[in-house]
Amino acid sequence: MPKQSPIEFMITNRTKIHKVWQKEKDSKKTWLMLKASLPELHETMKLNTFKQYLPIMNLFYQELEKESKEKEELKNSLEDLKIQNSKFKMSANNPPVKLDRVRQKTSRVRQKLDNSIKINGWNVRKSKDGYFRCYRKIRNKVESIYIGKTLDKEKTKMRIREKEKYLRLQS
Repeated sequence: MPKQSPIEFMITNRTKIHKVWQKEKDSKKTWLMLKASLPELHETMKLNTFKQYLPIMNLFYQELEKESKEKEELKNSLEDLKIQNSKFKMSANNPPVKLDRVRQKTSRVRQKLDNSIKINGWNVRKSKDGYFRCYRKIRNKVESIYIGKTLDKEKTKMRIREKEKYLRLQS
């Protein structure tokens, strides 16, 4: 294997060098500690060369670490966005289910609205206070008849006849 330049050697072994430098924080002590784990270091460069390159190499290492962390964060956010996108596509493919739910709800509302009863042409409604009343528009005026708490059809028909006699609609 051809001899590496000092820079190439430091780049290929940057993690080991950086870990030892983090512990020692001194280039000479780092050099001495690396003697045992990297014997090729002494063949590749001298202590003075190592001292000059070490601060630059550490800055380089920190920048690479920062870039790799950013890259990892971007990958994670991309994966999250892909998952969200697939969920949105799935929900976009299932709108008929939601439409059916809305249609069912609207039919229930219509049934609630259409629960009026008609007796002899008069609308019968139960008011909020729980009493039944009959309503009918006669001569551009709304006429009402009080029925009571319970709805008895015979009693209601009798009261309607009385009201119509009073209004002279029936002979």
